[in-house]
Amino acid sequence: MYYLICFALVWGLCACGAPQAAEPLERPDLTAYATQAAEVQLTAQLERVAVDATVQAASLLAQQQLTYNSQLLATVRANEEPTPSERLALAEGGAVDLAMLDTSSGEMNFLQIGMAGYIRPDDGCFESHQQYYAASATSVVYMTGLAVNLRQGTTFNVDWSYNGQRVYQSSWTAPADEVRRCFAVPLRAADVALQTGSWTATLYIDGLQRAQNAFEIVQR
Repeated sequence: MYYLICFALVWGLCACGAPQAAEPLERPDLTAYATQAAEVQLTAQLERVAVDATVQAASLLAQQQLTYNSQLLATVRANEEPTPSERLALAEGGAVDLAMLDTSSGEMNFLQIGMAGYIRPDDGCFESHQQYYAASATSVVYMTGLAVNLRQGTTFNVDWSYNGQRVYQSSWTAPADEVRRCFAVPLRAADVALQTGSWTATLYIDGLQRAQNAFEIVQR
């Protein structure tokens, strides 16, 4: 009996002191990691698409606003009435006094060609160039400019085109030699209906094309 008790005690001590096997480590779920990475990448792509869509929408809105502003400005300009001023011909670079035009070369030359809706009755000179015209208030449009050392018999022909199609031609011939002379070749509503839309005036002097100007007739 005594030996049995000793044997039991020895066996218990050995069992308690024996090293226990380590529990196996849990292997990472690589499939879950891959799925999460794919979800993150997809989310980033969706966010970029959303940002691009927002930018495109903003650009479209800005373009629509610019178009609206341009149409509004065209309407305002078309309704502006020319006001009398000094004897000046207006150009992009400033004003040129007719008396200051250089005629010393003796060569015929043509300056400041453009469109106008009004010319002075005393000398046929334009007050300012004009691009937009109100349909309800426009009965005539002029192709205008300044001639230096103008020779008698010089011919001015203007082809008027509406939406790309020529609809009329008007002409003027210089009656005499003149050192300085404004010219204005008209298109009148009595000649052709001045419809709303895009117009082009092409000027030929002695058969040679010298200028082509676009203008708009807008609905008021």
